[in-house]
Amino acid sequence: MIYTKEIKDYVNNGHYHKDLEELVQQAKVFISYEMLTNKSNKAIIIDIDETILSNLPYISKQIHLNDVEKLNRWQKTSSCEAIMPILALYNWLLDKEVKIYFVTARPLDLKDATIENFKRLNIQQSEIIFRDQAIWPVPKEFKIAMRKKIVNNDYDIILNIGDQPTDFEGGYWKRALRVPNPFYIESKLPWQKDRDVAV
Repeated sequence: MIYTKEIKDYVNNGHYHKDLEELVQQAKVFISYEMLTNKSNKAIIIDIDETILSNLPYISKQIHLNDVEKLNRWQKTSSCEAIMPILALYNWLLDKEVKIYFVTARPLDLKDATIENFKRLNIQQSEIIFRDQAIWPVPKEFKIAMRKKIVNNDYDIILNIGDQPTDFEGGYWKRALRVPNPFYIESKLPWQKDRDVAV
C-alpha cells in the first residue's frame, strides 16, 4: 500500500468520491435493467476492504504499509470508515429482490471485529463469507470457489463489486464493478489509465 501526496490530494479534493459516485450510477442502471428482465435468483457480491470499508484512517498514518499483521491488528479495533457511495448502493439494494453476499479475504479471526465495525456504521448485515486461511491460503482461489458455490446454489451473480483485479479472476459473474483503490502499489489513479469497469 502507498499514501503519497498525489493520492492524498485525489482523496481530499473530492475526485475519489466523484469517481465512486459515477460508477455507482452505472451500476444502478445495470441492476435495474436486470431486475426488470428477471427477478428470480439474482445475487450480488461485494468485497469489504477498500470497497465498502476504508482502511484510510490506518493507511494515512503509517510508514510501513505492507505489514499485514499490523493492519489486521488495527482492523480488530473496528475503526474502518464507510466508503459512502458504495454504502449508498448497498442500502439501495436492500429494497431489491436480490441476494447480497459480502465475500472477503479477511480471515476468520477478524469476523467479530468486522461485524462490530458494520454495526458501528449502521451497515445492515447480509451474509458475510470470511476466509479460513488454513483451507484457503490464497485469497484469489477462495473468492473463485465462493462464487462457484453461489452459482451452484442456482444464483445468477449479476454484479461482482471489488477493488483489485484478483476480485474478478476466475469468472462466475455477469458484470464487474471495480471501484478505484489508489492505495495499492500496482494501482494507478483513474486519470492515469483507462477504466476497466465492465458495467
